[in-house]
Amino acid sequence: MIFSLSIGLATQMSLFGDELIAFAGVDKLRFVAPVFFGDRHPRGETGRGAQGARRRPGMVTFESRVLNQRNQLVVVYQDRLLVKRRPA
Repeated sequence: MIFSLSIGLATQMSLFGDELIAFAGVDKLRFVAPVFFGDRHPRGETGRGAQGARRRPGMVTFESRVLNQRNQLVVVYQDRLLVKRRPA
């Protein structure tokens, strides 16, 4: 449930605006620590991004992290997004 909330919140933030074409998947999903009833204020962080190989134009990978109210990492995963490229 925490993972799906994280994806939903990231979508609502519109970090890419019109540049985002599609959510292409998720890799390396790990549940690092438990989340308990009553935990509040989950925070997401988007770490480093990396452009995909030339054979997959527009594919970008980000490491996303979800923290609880005590700043403890609870979920970490890699988003794969298909985005528009800048004109040459």
